[in-house]
Amino acid sequence: MLNHFHSQHILNEIAERCVDIARDKSGCCLFQQCITYDVGEATEHIVAEIVANAFLLSEDAFGNYVVQYLLFGLRKPRITGKILAQFEGKFVALSMNKFGSHVVQKCLKELGEECSNRIIMELTCSPNVFLNVAQDNFGNFIVQAALAVSKGAIHERLVGLINNHSQLLKSHLHGAWITRFYKNRQNNNYRRCSMRN
Repeated sequence: MLNHFHSQHILNEIAERCVDIARDKSGCCLFQQCITYDVGEATEHIVAEIVANAFLLSEDAFGNYVVQYLLFGLRKPRITGKILAQFEGKFVALSMNKFGSHVVQKCLKELGEECSNRIIMELTCSPNVFLNVAQDNFGNFIVQAALAVSKGAIHERLVGLINNHSQLLKSHLHGAWITRFYKNRQNNNYRRCSMRN
């Protein structure tokens, strides 16, 4: 059995090679155990390294699971806030990355309205940015998730961009998925309203 000193030494070594280990198939599983087995300063060092490299890790096949564990497994507001600060200005790039898009989608669905509004504001900062994301192989799923979770003025902003660029979206494979998703949501909302009346 490892004593506290040895455990801390091993965790410090892991923290020094954090990015490489987190991007490894077995290493990404190791991080959950390291963080769960909290031995104070060494664990904080590991978490700090993951947070500092959150964007890079989110775009990795295995690293994204480490970031997701910190965001959605631990659910510590201080850590979540620091990771979201790392993502600020980079949600568009993450949305159009195979692995990063999974992280953004979960952020939209699980981190509440304030977080989803920040993401959607970035995705809709200009028509060109919105169209790039909407017509992207992975980004279109982010736009669909944004449509599903958004409310009020931010939802209207998103809907306005979809309506204003519907012809362009319909003519593109991935953009067409968004227009279908939006139309289905409208039809379902209409049916629900009709049933109430």
